[in-house]
Amino acid sequence: MNRYLNRLILLIGLALCSVYGFAQNKQVAESLKRAEKEYASLRYAYAIPLLEKVLKAEPNQAKAIELLADSYRRTKDYAQAEVWYAKLVQQPSLKPEWALRYAEVLANNQAYVPSENWYKKYLELAGNDGRAMAFTKAYPSVGTFMKNKKRWNIGFANINTTLAEYAPMYYQDGLLLVSNRKTDRVTKNVFGWDQTPFSDLYFVDRVEKVKPVNVDSVMQAARKDASLGKKFYRINDDDTRRTSNDSRIVGYSSVALNDTLAKALNTDALVKPFAGFVNTKYHEGPAALLPDGTLMFTRNNYFKGKAKKSAEGIIKLKLFTATAPGLDEVKPFPYNSDEYSVGHPALNSTGTLLIFASDMPGGLGGTDLYYCTRASVKEEWGKPVNMGKTINTEGDELFPTLYQDTQLFFSSTGHAGLGGLDIFEIGLDGTNPVASPINLGAPVNSSVDDFSLVRNQNGQQGFFTSNRRGNDDIYTFNYRDYRIILKGTVTASGQPVPNINIAVANQAQKLNIKTDANGAFLYELPKQSLTSLGFDIPGYTKQELSVSTNDIDTDTILIRNIALQKIEQIAKVPVLTKDCDSIRQMLKQFILYYDLDKSFIRKDAAAVADKLALFLKQNPQFDLVASSYCDSRASFDYNIKLSLRRSQSAKQYLVNKGIAADRIKIRYFGEQDLVNNCKDGVNCTEAEQQLNRRTQFFLLYKGKKAIDLDCETLLLVK
Repeated sequence: MNRYLNRLILLIGLALCSVYGFAQNKQVAESLKRAEKEYASLRYAYAIPLLEKVLKAEPNQAKAIELLADSYRRTKDYAQAEVWYAKLVQQPSLKPEWALRYAEVLANNQAYVPSENWYKKYLELAGNDGRAMAFTKAYPSVGTFMKNKKRWNIGFANINTTLAEYAPMYYQDGLLLVSNRKTDRVTKNVFGWDQTPFSDLYFVDRVEKVKPVNVDSVMQAARKDASLGKKFYRINDDDTRRTSNDSRIVGYSSVALNDTLAKALNTDALVKPFAGFVNTKYHEGPAALLPDGTLMFTRNNYFKGKAKKSAEGIIKLKLFTATAPGLDEVKPFPYNSDEYSVGHPALNSTGTLLIFASDMPGGLGGTDLYYCTRASVKEEWGKPVNMGKTINTEGDELFPTLYQDTQLFFSSTGHAGLGGLDIFEIGLDGTNPVASPINLGAPVNSSVDDFSLVRNQNGQQGFFTSNRRGNDDIYTFNYRDYRIILKGTVTASGQPVPNINIAVANQAQKLNIKTDANGAFLYELPKQSLTSLGFDIPGYTKQELSVSTNDIDTDTILIRNIALQKIEQIAKVPVLTKDCDSIRQMLKQFILYYDLDKSFIRKDAAAVADKLALFLKQNPQFDLVASSYCDSRASFDYNIKLSLRRSQSAKQYLVNKGIAADRIKIRYFGEQDLVNNCKDGVNCTEAEQQLNRRTQFFLLYKGKKAIDLDCETLLLVK
């Protein structure tokens, strides 16, 4: 009897466990389904607790781990994102995108060494990717992003709140900005991305009212002041990713905001809602100004009281203009679309060039920069044109601003930087990029998102946005610029050479400058660049000077004097004869010797190399092979490397003398082919050892040694 009773109890227990397990599995499945729906609706803040619930029940649920890691990344909680991406990349089937996102999040947390490793892993999985290659190249020397820190003085602006302030713009005598501040009220419409209110345009009537403050001191004092309240609201930024102002679903929530920071700074006395008919219940974002005062601004796809969604149910960003003087006539930009975002305008001073960000089809990455042009402000905008690979990458390019029509500032996740969006600068010639983008470095850039930099007229002051304190804030900056001046004197036979042209070429420009009446020249070198100056005057030897400013970050005057020699003053060089004997004799005299364990061209070797350079100029039918050797001291492997450096040094010297690099091939043999018996263990004089430390040359004609050919034929080839 008891036996049957125990069996019955066991069966009932198993049944209950099965029912409970089934119910739990069903609950987990329902939570995951709801989380996926919230995630697909871009409501990441709502998806996070559901995903955490799923993972509490099933810690290894791969889909939930992926969505949770990405939700934390998108809401800018990089510490938690790193935790979950670390779990995600341990899954059996590693997706390339997981490695990329993990690398990005590690950089956000300033873990640059592991970030570099995961960028390399992404390259292994995904193949050729420009941004990954850029970061793996940059991170071994991440300190280069810090070298200009002393030139920037940045400060936390006194117009910030615990919510988001971003995209400042000089407007009339004041400052226009975007904010989702909703202090001391209950807000109904919130952005499901991060549970914050939607953003509007705000205005400070006098720009000089915007000043830097010590935010830590302000907050410390505020915490002691009970009248300011105790509730702090940590917010993540919006509109810094390509769809972060897009909305599938408008959240409705009662969120009581007690903004301690705003009260402590009394920002409501400084910052007022922008007048006109621009602000709506959805997002208004970055703006730009046309010459007649018309405002071009970013907004969700909301026009005439209606919000339009894409086929995927997303309310995309669009550009609109509000016509001056009352900003009461709002018109859509002709190239808006319900299916992709268009926003973040930048305009030139004449209103004939518009640069903006868009994720329209056919781009190079997530969001690219495009431009439109027109002949005058009375004309319609031409079709959008992608700004190309110099600016755009496989990542996101956003928040363009123009300074004096010739300098473009923008933010990017695809060019190498400190993490998140970094601010870059590039010159513009009309619509064409000049040189390559330059990362502004710390302290303007940080490991998180930095964007929307604007400069005042003299370029030394301005504002930018950063979420380095956890939400978007506006910062002030003062920049102390520096100049690099190159000066020198051109002489011939010891006498100054006046009024001669000097060809200058670098990434920024190509031009000619002249020496003055005293043979002196002066040129301001571009920063972070390599500049070549060519001195090519009839009757004189051609010389080339190369100057790099990559390692210069302070006011500097470089002095480089150029001594030219008249061609007739140079010692005669052998000419070709029918039996080639002159070539053999010439090659014997063209030998460069080196100091022990050195590879630089000595003064005596320079005189020999100058003759060789002149011969090559007079006989362009020949190419050259430079073969270098060492004495037997040091190891075999070391001497191989030393002889390589000697060949490279000889080649570079000839290139600097005007010989094309592709005419010179190099060989290196270390301690092989000694000219005497000074082998290891043999006691030789220093003079005997010197004979082995050399670079020798032979000539090539169409790939063959010249002395193997009929030199009478070669005489006819010029």
